[in-house]
Amino acid sequence: MKNEKKKSAEIVQKILEKEDFAVLILAHEFDDQTIKEIKKRAEKILQKEVRVEFDKGIIGGFIIKDKNQIIDASIKGALRRVRDRYGNF
Repeated sequence: MKNEKKKSAEIVQKILEKEDFAVLILAHEFDDQTIKEIKKRAEKILQKEVRVEFDKGIIGGFIIKDKNQIIDASIKGALRRVRDRYGNF
């Protein structure tokens, strides 16, 4: 499973390096209207095309990736940062 996620992340990164768009990863699928609104707002803020993907593994929140940066506002990312800072308990 980890290898699949690593390969998926590598593929996304290679695509992002070639294209000028961002990938918005959401934890849950929403109705079409909500997705359109989220996408529209993200495109306005980022000033570029946004493609939406879903990954339940991030638990909640979102991740935005483009060729220059990663914004991790996911629950999984927050838990990882806590673990990295304070260790496993």
